[in-house]
Amino acid sequence: MQNLYMSLPFLEAVRAFMNLVAARREQLSESKWRDVKTLRYLLGNGFKAERPKQVISRHMLMSIAASAQYDEKRGEGGPGIRSYTRAGLRYEHVVPISTLHELLFDARLSLTATDDVLRNFYHVAWITLDEDARLNKSGMRTKMPIGWNGSNPFARYDAVGVQLEPLRE
Repeated sequence: MQNLYMSLPFLEAVRAFMNLVAARREQLSESKWRDVKTLRYLLGNGFKAERPKQVISRHMLMSIAASAQYDEKRGEGGPGIRSYTRAGLRYEHVVPISTLHELLFDARLSLTATDDVLRNFYHVAWITLDEDARLNKSGMRTKMPIGWNGSNPFARYDAVGVQLEPLRE
């Protein structure tokens, strides 16, 4: 097995969750909303515990406009969720969790495929409320652009003209 980005126990937990989702889909015709919320929690906390430095340097992004707005309105206490929200910024999954849910569902049979999905598609970003409104108005609040081929995780942002950069520590 190639070098994995995430630990084997974490990947097995994600895969086990997605297999549970598959079993539930066969038995029930219920909404996937609860599963998506659980996945959001699992990934958010798992990534922070597994890869604290990489989460900030590779998976946490900020739009250029959000960075300027944050610098202008910086709250006390330095970087952190409270100072970002006080500066009028929105926390956003680059690839919507519902799309990530489907990608992980399709990859659940292979640890390597699960690892690749997480490495390439799990990013979060701080954006301005105006940028968030543009995403919502474009119809891409919870989905990728029509015709998305699964290769560019930043396609929603490209479509509405939002430029992202790594979050400064």
